[in-house]
Amino acid sequence: MTYVNSFVLLFKYMQPVSLYQYTRVSGTVAGSAVVSARAGSLANIVIGSNKEGTVTFYDAATAAGTNATNLIFNINNNTGSIPTNIDVNANIKNGIVAFKGGTTDLTVMWN
Repeated sequence: MTYVNSFVLLFKYMQPVSLYQYTRVSGTVAGSAVVSARAGSLANIVIGSNKEGTVTFYDAATAAGTNATNLIFNINNNTGSIPTNIDVNANIKNGIVAFKGGTTDLTVMWN
């Protein structure tokens, strides 16, 4: 094995690996979506283009936990035609619930 082949082999196995799970939150009807029903972390949110609406995230394991004391943050999605990635990196104690309104299309990455 030559030096170049060794470098290529080493570089191949040094690639980053994403261990996150993901859930797509989309649709035109308002309502809650349970992203995760356990403790973990909310890593980031990817917003697709040409969608508008709001999504509110709660630290709760069920849709019944969408009250102000469990609020993590709110997104007003008006990105137009520009896809957007939002790094969150928030620790979650109970779970992740997304309450959506309007035409939303988000991918939530969590662990």
